[in-house]
Amino acid sequence: MFIGHLMKSLIILIFASFVSFAYAFQSDCIDEQSQSKSASIVGSARQLETDDLLYCEYFYPQEDSEKVIVEYRDLNQQVLVRKVLDYSSGDTQPSVYQEDFRHGELRKVEFTAKDRLSVRYRKANAEKVKEAELPLGENTVIDAGFDYAVRKHWQELMANESVKINFLSPVHLRTIRLTISLSDKSCGQRSDETCLSIRPSNPILNWLVKPLILVYNNDTQRLVSFEGSVNITSEVGETLSAKIIYHYP
Repeated sequence: MFIGHLMKSLIILIFASFVSFAYAFQSDCIDEQSQSKSASIVGSARQLETDDLLYCEYFYPQEDSEKVIVEYRDLNQQVLVRKVLDYSSGDTQPSVYQEDFRHGELRKVEFTAKDRLSVRYRKANAEKVKEAELPLGENTVIDAGFDYAVRKHWQELMANESVKINFLSPVHLRTIRLTISLSDKSCGQRSDETCLSIRPSNPILNWLVKPLILVYNNDTQRLVSFEGSVNITSEVGETLSAKIIYHYP
């Protein structure tokens, strides 16, 4: 009788441990225990070499507002980074407030005037906030406004024309000239998808930096996947690369 109770207790303990382990190392960002139910977009960020899940992105549009809150969560669904995007200044030029709760990295972009931007950046594990004020130049694109810029120039891109933008980098406190074009290499997309390559327009930087690879659905013009350097760092504050698969619940 005692042995029977003991075995039953062990089985329950092992099962509970297995469930806990499975949740701690979930394989996707869309499940009953995640935040995906209330999100408009869910991104599953995976390691390039192993395809292991690194973190999840959840996009939450705010009612009666032009703001979108983005939460980056670990495999236990704990918030690592929170970002607030305010599109009241335009689809391609949202203001940004992004904070990493692990090591304090801060990225902030806001308008000080109609054509002026205040940019602030604090490195991971640092106290000093660096800042700069920049003019809002032609074709300036900020953060997730990149996605809107692609759709804005969709016809040009489909006609195999290159599109140049000035992408604001809070890390560098300046804009970086980028060229968007159809990829000259296959990136595993389906027949109803288009692969785009984003490279620095500067020839030297283009040679040194790997391109970003974006796949879009041709019919919906929705972003299907992104591959390259992401806009959050690792837990120790280093540049992080990943492939992000986007879902639209």
